[in-house]
Amino acid sequence: MKEKICVIKQPAGIGDIFFCQKIAQSIREETEYKKIIWPVAPTYSYLNEYMIADGVEFIVETENFPYKDVYNSGNVYMVQTDDLLFVPLQTADYVQKTSSRHNNPLGHGHMKYDFCNVEYLDWKEYFNFKRNEDRENDLIEKLGLDITKPFNLINNNCGTYPNFAKRDDLIPSNDYPNVYMDFIEGVNLFDWVKVFENAEEIHTVETSVYYILEKLGLEKVYIYAKPTPQNRANDFSYMKDHCSDKWTYIN
Repeated sequence: MKEKICVIKQPAGIGDIFFCQKIAQSIREETEYKKIIWPVAPTYSYLNEYMIADGVEFIVETENFPYKDVYNSGNVYMVQTDDLLFVPLQTADYVQKTSSRHNNPLGHGHMKYDFCNVEYLDWKEYFNFKRNEDRENDLIEKLGLDITKPFNLINNNCGTYPNFAKRDDLIPSNDYPNVYMDFIEGVNLFDWVKVFENAEEIHTVETSVYYILEKLGLEKVYIYAKPTPQNRANDFSYMKDHCSDKWTYIN
């Protein structure tokens, strides 16, 4: 019998990939498509080493994989056959337009969940990853950071490198030294986890970092709107129902 496969199209926006893991597992639990192929942008080729996701294979989208012709077809609606379920999450928020839970047009991830008719509030129970302590410690050494002393971690970047936007007005109100998250050759997002855990305060643009911070249960977190006019007029309603109520939100 031919294996039934689900192909999910959401190759970038690593925050969307983190947030939508429940969708993949819901498909496995509720349908006959038990194998999930999730092609990703080359910059995220490391995901298979870190993500704990039963039945999900993260494969670089430039490589060969089953039903790649459907993946590249430009179809923005689900395709279902006896052997294939194609789920174009990347464009789901354009098809769906609004979220069933709120009217905030910035709730793109929620629209993806609505597109699949899946509830998102317990998303973080399905987002799990491995730690690589050696790489985390190597980064701390590379930064010249003494984690026994208080420091602020500041991330003012958002987007997929090299296509990212920057916000330069993330200024903590304390006198601790600031450590900045920059794009460092050979360093991936998971390598920063130990730095996250030891920071006195974390100041970050609303981007993929916050999914890891929420998963870690960190509370001294300041979330800043992305640096666009649409995002700066933001009430963060699309975050507050699935993130810590201890966080501070800043336009």
